[in-house]
Amino acid sequence: MTFRFGPLFAKTVLCLAILAAGPAAASAQQWDFLKGSYWSVPQENLLAYAVSPKLPAPLPSQDQTVYHVTDYHNGFFWGSNVTSINGNVTCATLLGSVTPDGRVLLSFVSTASDGTTSQQVGYGQMTMSDGAWTMLNQTAAPNFAHWAYMVQSKPGDASWKSLPGVRQSVPQFLGQCGGS
Repeated sequence: MTFRFGPLFAKTVLCLAILAAGPAAASAQQWDFLKGSYWSVPQENLLAYAVSPKLPAPLPSQDQTVYHVTDYHNGFFWGSNVTSINGNVTCATLLGSVTPDGRVLLSFVSTASDGTTSQQVGYGQMTMSDGAWTMLNQTAAPNFAHWAYMVQSKPGDASWKSLPGVRQSVPQFLGQCGGS
């Protein structure tokens, strides 16, 4: 998959740089393990809600999202993001920052077939649970909201072989967008 970066992406990078700057940035090395990692939504956090003026109430939905963090440097990480909401797949470039105390800011930029780009923002916190880091994230789009304790997925894990809600392996799921 080829990613094109435009003015929206440049503004996002600038905002993330401002948020991550400061004297505490040097201790951001504690998050080096993010490089090369994969993150997915566990079964218990698949529930999300969609809303529309045509609906009498928010509609319960299922959201499986996988981040492939390809690189990390000094509080910034980037890679790809694939999301399946009720079976509708979206492919995006992921750019994030994590502060030394674990606050996370995420930006997802997707490009439609006509070349137009859209951005979604998420917020989170790195949280230790059962001896492993989770990424407690919240994201919202104009008609959708979701939060999840995203967990690392590694080869050999049950989630690597069969992601909750989609019954695909991590490589198969990411492969829908040309990534792995």
